[in-house]
Amino acid sequence: MAGGLLNLSFHADGTMAEDLLFKRTAIGEKFVFDVMDKAGDPPPALMRLAGTPGSGLFKKVESGTSVITLGSVGAGAWARPPFQKSNGADSVLDTWLKKVLSEPVECLILAGHHLGPPVWGLEDEQTKFAYTALVPHAADKTISIRGYRNAQNPNLLRGGPYDVSTAFSQCRLLMVWGCHAVETHPMHWAEWRTLIANCNGNKPPLILGFYKTHKWPRDASPERFSAHFVQNLRALGASATLTELCATKPREVIEAWANAMSKAFKNSTHCNKHMVFEDKVPKGCKGYPGRGAGGIQPDGKILHVVNQDGRLEAQN
Repeated sequence: MAGGLLNLSFHADGTMAEDLLFKRTAIGEKFVFDVMDKAGDPPPALMRLAGTPGSGLFKKVESGTSVITLGSVGAGAWARPPFQKSNGADSVLDTWLKKVLSEPVECLILAGHHLGPPVWGLEDEQTKFAYTALVPHAADKTISIRGYRNAQNPNLLRGGPYDVSTAFSQCRLLMVWGCHAVETHPMHWAEWRTLIANCNGNKPPLILGFYKTHKWPRDASPERFSAHFVQNLRALGASATLTELCATKPREVIEAWANAMSKAFKNSTHCNKHMVFEDKVPKGCKGYPGRGAGGIQPDGKILHVVNQDGRLEAQN
């Protein structure tokens, strides 16, 4: 039976194509259904106001597939009542997200800027504090949306806290589509891993992502990994669920991820080779060398891709 997919995306405009492709392909292979689709579209009041940057959620539709992003939610949105909390009452955003989070998910995607536990969206250009940051709280089994009011108050509660004890009760796969997801230092992933384990009966998720820093490929570049990755997963078991694959074939799932990233980016001419592995930054590209894809097994074993063919090496 297909499990739930929750994509808490913080991508900006121009970086949504892979999210859409993964969702469409995973649903087509009957691995997942999208819990946001089941909850229904966000209320119109939450959608972006025309001509007002940072004013609300963004919904991009491609072949009937939509993704909601918090990445574009800035000061223009948080000043509006549909987003703004008042006197402890739920906002329109709170009410809709609580509905979304009432459904168990098997696969959680955190897509966006990532350093330490939080995942965040738009930042103030001067202070660099994020308007919107998704923060896990393992001990309380909650997540919250935080941000800043000014430089003296950078930890303002924007939304929640949201109880995720039901939402994460079946979660076995965590994909972090941003920086530092599978570092050897646990500060970047331990809180999410512990939160999910606290909610699902002490079964840590398999984590897929990247080590060190990365720039997510733009929609204009042709390389895509999602279709091949989902096909690799299906090849691991004709009728297996994501839960079964993560529990019984964790290394093979990480290998499927590494193989898909290699197939998509090994020969990239768009500064995207770092998505599989990069030991030297190509001329004309930006970033730091010695970075790539990888995964963390449920038992805590960390695997990093160490060449452009997708070869994995254990880091602990």
